Order: sequence, then C-alpha cells, then structure tokens
Amino acid sequence: MKKEIKFYTSEEVQQVLSYLETKVKQVNKKNLLYKYFAEWDLTMYRLLAFSGIRGGEALALTWKDMDFKKGLLTINKTLSLTKNGYSVLPPKTKSSY
Repeated sequence: MKKEIKFYTSEEVQQVLSYLETKVKQVNKKNLLYKYFAEWDLTMYRLLAFSGIRGGEALALTWKDMDFKKGLLTINKTLSLTKNGYSVLPPKTKSSY
C-alpha cells in the first residue's frame, strides 16, 4: 500500500498565517504570557512551514544552530520522547542533518 503524502496548500498555509498574525495583534498586551504564546505560535508555524524541518527538530534548536549572516540553520538534533521522558538526541538518519 502506497503511503499518501499529506501537505497544506499555499492557500491553507496563508489562512493559518493570517489567523496567527491576527491573534498576535488582538492579544491583550497587558497579559505578557498570552502575548508570548501568540508570538511563539506564529514564529514556530513560520519556521515549520517555510523550512521543512520537523517539530522535534525545531524544538531542539539552540542559538548556536543559527547563522543569521549566512542565512543558515543547522539541524543536528531533535527532541524525542523516550521511555524516561523527553531527550535531545541526534536526528534519526544521516540525511536529516
């Protein structure tokens, strides 16, 4: 059985981005926690939608993985659920780097 590839259309991505951008604008600026999470949601969605990285890879990123001058993002680890809880581990395959 052939596995179906699931993806969002450009229009669907734009709908989610518009919703999250509106959420950031409408959140009560006095409640810093709501503001933080609204901005977090928008930032994470943009990163996932436009980079193609997985959620666990995004959650394992550190500042050392980002080179803003070169426009380079290094994927060298992932956040994974293990029997002992969550751990930062190397990616599953060499091609994931």
